[in-house]
Amino acid sequence: MKVLVIGDLSVSVAAETPRLPRPGENLILRSPTLIASGVAANISADLRGLGVDTYVSGVVGRDVFGGAILRELTSWGVHTRHIGRSPRPTSIFMVIVDGDGERTMIGYRGASETLRLDRQLIEEIEPDWVHVSGYTLLNRGQEKELGPFIKAATSKGFASLDLEGVAYSARSLPLRGAYVFCNQDEYHSYFRTEKVAPLSHPFTTLLKAGPSGSYLIRRGGLRRFRAFKTEVRDTNGAGDAFNAGFIYARLSGFSEEEACVWGNASASLKVSRPGPHPRIGKERVEALVRGRIKRLSSRPRGRYPPRPA
Repeated sequence: MKVLVIGDLSVSVAAETPRLPRPGENLILRSPTLIASGVAANISADLRGLGVDTYVSGVVGRDVFGGAILRELTSWGVHTRHIGRSPRPTSIFMVIVDGDGERTMIGYRGASETLRLDRQLIEEIEPDWVHVSGYTLLNRGQEKELGPFIKAATSKGFASLDLEGVAYSARSLPLRGAYVFCNQDEYHSYFRTEKVAPLSHPFTTLLKAGPSGSYLIRRGGLRRFRAFKTEVRDTNGAGDAFNAGFIYARLSGFSEEEACVWGNASASLKVSRPGPHPRIGKERVEALVRGRIKRLSSRPRGRYPPRPA
């Protein structure tokens, strides 16, 4: 299976602290780390941990941070030849995780603001799945490019978009035939509703609800999948882990319902560990999923399951 991930790449300085500083206060952080991050890096790391052949389209600067990101992704086995270099600085973020495992981020997108949706990549790579981060649509002119891009991707396989970033400004994105990922705040903002409802759209929505689990919303129906109990240490990257688990499961032949369980399991294992993309491994996810999905090794006939209606 072959997946193309399109999104931001950044260097993150991440650290844990019992609490956030008050205005004007100085805090000394414990054991900070410098790591390749951003949506595209997080999901590609999670997919590689599940054994998926992963390609990344993103942009980094022609600086030392850009080179560090390329080396780190290459060390994971990610294909990086479609990552561009820009004269703008590489994106950099400060990520602080408090005593409850909640993360606070502040940073600069830099070179990622020059990323463009390129339909030629679909022809060149021939991916089974294309995933687009919503942050890409914040870049000039890219929201208009989404419709043709999704159409090209779904003509050959699956396509998905995460509403991160764009949910608060966009109102009617061309998403027919795609999977749409979002968290609760993004769901309420984009769909203009205060409660989770069985909405009818020409796409399938995966709502990531943290400790409440996840919701599968399609064709006017709604189903919730409970979360796995775990000790929360770091929520940074949990949504990306869900996306990767869902994508892997669907490409492996599991139903959408089963894929939601895979997504919940991947996110659960992620939040129990520090860092945006700890290398969990497929075996750990399978072990967690096994108790909830009967006949784990069963697969439907055919190479891949049908695309969403």
